[in-house]
Parts: sequence; C-alpha cells; structure tokens
Amino acid sequence: GRTDGLGAPQILDPWEGTVWTETFPGSDAVLWSHDIHRLPDGRIVSIEEQQNVGPAGGTWTGFGLRIYDPVDDEVDWTWSSQSAVDAHTLPTAVGTDKDPYHANWVEVVGDDVYVSLCYAAQIIKIDATTGDIVWKMGADGDLVPDVAPECTHGLEIVGDRLLVYDNGRERHESAASEYRIDEVAMTATRTWTWTEPGWYEHVLGDVDHWGDDVIVTQAHASWSTTPGAHSAVVEVERPSDLVVWRLDLDAADSVYRSERIDGCDLFAHVQSCPAVAARFAELFPAGL
Repeated sequence: GRTDGLGAPQILDPWEGTVWTETFPGSDAVLWSHDIHRLPDGRIVSIEEQQNVGPAGGTWTGFGLRIYDPVDDEVDWTWSSQSAVDAHTLPTAVGTDKDPYHANWVEVVGDDVYVSLCYAAQIIKIDATTGDIVWKMGADGDLVPDVAPECTHGLEIVGDRLLVYDNGRERHESAASEYRIDEVAMTATRTWTWTEPGWYEHVLGDVDHWGDDVIVTQAHASWSTTPGAHSAVVEVERPSDLVVWRLDLDAADSVYRSERIDGCDLFAHVQSCPAVAARFAELFPAGL
C-alpha cells in the first residue's frame, strides 16, 4: 500500500477496494512484519520489526506489538521486546545471530497476548496490563511441553487449549498440534496432532478451528528447501482425523495462510449462501 516498500495495514472491501489504511503518527517509518489482523472487537493487532540494544551495546532485530483502534484512530497498546531484554526475560543475541526471535504470529485473548517466536522455538504469553512475560513455552522455556514444537505459526487459544501449526524444523515433519496448558504445573500436554506422509515445510503455514474440525494449511514458498513441496489446504475432521476436504496447489503457487469465510458474509446470493437459497425457494418454489 506504500511506495517505500514498507507496506501498511489496510482494510479492503471486495467491492469498494481499500477503505482504511493505518496512518497514526510515525506509521510511515514502521517496518510491518508477518502478522496483522483484525480482532473480534474490530481493533487491529500487528507485529513490527524493531532494533534491540543489549547491555554491551550490541544490536539485533527484535519486535514490537501494537493494538490500534481504526474507529477512534488511537493506538490502544504497544509492547517492545526491548522491555523484555531490559528485564532479562528475553535473551540477548549471541555472536553473529542478528535475528534471535523472529516473531511471526500474534494472538490476543482478553488481557493476554500470545506470540510465536520461530527462531527461538518458543511461544510466549504476555500480560497486556503489566507488560510482563507470563511464560515461555518451548526451548529453554519455563512452561514445559511433552512434545516441543519447532517453529510455530497459526496460534489459536480457546480456554486452556493452544492450537498451533508446528513446522517441525528438526524433525523435518510439519503437523497441526493442540496442547492443554496447565499454568499451575507449568506444563503443556499435546492432546492431538495431525500430519500425513510428506507434509513438511520449514517456513510459513497455518491452522484454524472450524467448529469441531480443523483447517490446516501447508504453505509453500519459492525459496523452499523441501524438494517437490507444494501448498495445500485441508479440512480435518475430529476425532476421526479424516480429511473431508482439500485443495492442492501447484508448486509455483506460494501460500502463507488461509481463512475459511462463510459465503453469506461475502456473497449474499443463492449460489454461495444456503440461507438465501432456502428463502428464495420459499418465495419462488417454481423458480423464476
């Protein structure tokens, strides 16, 4: 949306085009990164790259989080990894590593903010009120999973359940996995996982709840290191783990994530919306 290559959060209407672009003071200098999406209350949450500075003066790529209200044009909340570095709750970069976290996904549930740190192989939970990191799940974390994910995308949190897309960088097998979080015992127990032979991509990916089923996206990019990989979107029925719907794309088609949208939300006509089709049949039983 900008000519400087930095991009900008936007709201697009399929008929009207761009209806909103984030323009708070200083937004033209922000390097937006990986994940920007609308929350259920209409606000926008985003990740941006920021430079961090260590005690000895070394610098590396950190990240910032921002919640913005597009109606009031107000920034409601911000957080920076620099604050966690200063509090010694996030590590400093070591040696030539200039991107130790690589934040790639953010999700907000009430006053809690969850962030996927791919290169650290961690998921962190932040108390939005205090700004403190509540726990770190994964490598060298204080919340211990029985099966540790290896770079994650697509975080979804429902109660004490955490659904993730686990890229499985060390195992060379990607999977959708669900964990039950126990913040008293500080454990994460994997209660469900799904994959299929050859399902692996070390970058990108997505997973979503869709009722009782799960939508899984194997994303694929042109720089993939996986021979013969391609993007795919599948709907997995639970608890049977049957694939009830799938879309396989060509290897040339790069995909990051997917969202299933009810046809009635976009196209209120008889071909895409069952409710409209049923009402049409009531009004015109013989057709037009």
